[in-house]
Amino acid sequence: MIEDQRRGPSVLLDEQLDLVEDRAADILRDYIETDEDPEEENHYANALDRIFAMQRQSQFSLLDNYSSSGLYDAYRDLLKDIAKEQEYYSKLEYDDNGRHHDSVLNLLRWFKLHAGARLEDPPTIQYEFIVENFDEFRIELAHEEGTEPNEADPVLQSMLVLMWRVIEDILDIWESLLSQGELAADMSDVNLTPDEGDVGFISTLWDTGGKITTYQQEESGPSAKFSIDESGVEFFPSLGDLVRIEYADDPTETQYQYGSDDVPVSSVTRL
Repeated sequence: MIEDQRRGPSVLLDEQLDLVEDRAADILRDYIETDEDPEEENHYANALDRIFAMQRQSQFSLLDNYSSSGLYDAYRDLLKDIAKEQEYYSKLEYDDNGRHHDSVLNLLRWFKLHAGARLEDPPTIQYEFIVENFDEFRIELAHEEGTEPNEADPVLQSMLVLMWRVIEDILDIWESLLSQGELAADMSDVNLTPDEGDVGFISTLWDTGGKITTYQQEESGPSAKFSIDESGVEFFPSLGDLVRIEYADDPTETQYQYGSDDVPVSSVTRL
């Protein structure tokens, strides 16, 4: 880490950009070449274009802070491309007007949820925390007065390296999903059988409880509520945790009681 600091954020960022560009090209090149249906959107080519756009915005961010907004937008669109290619983007639709809950944080949680249910091992994104930190920085900057137009925040420069390491992890997980072929589009019978409970992520958290957005009920359906005021609880949840819910109702029933009764936190386990 001392050596990394000595080399500075600009050099580290350039190295990380080159690494991810090569990695993305290796993963997506064959899919881009074989996906030639003019009637279909080429999500692989789109994703590669997003990465190139993110590279430019990241390099601009070393000169001024305003590029962070464009970087956020490209980051979001990359995750949307993956969601559409993996055919779970419709699950983020939350009303009849076709609006989607597609913030970067929510898209990242859905990506992890999809991968966690599809893959044998739950996905690991080492520097996931930096995405929330970056979003907070971007929002604060938008409301800040007196920002110099050509001023780059050194905190932002350090964030960028970790943001690109997150992208590297995302690409590795996506490659694992792509290697499963056509099966990746069908989630109905993979690790989601009723007797195993439902899978989701913790989307809301307060002092005495929270809510879980589940893959089965999607963004448009009711969340599963839980309380954390029990004694001797082994699992204390955090926002974004991937979890499985084992309902107290008969697990063979196809309809569960969502929202009407709290799910005891003892029935919630991390994936």
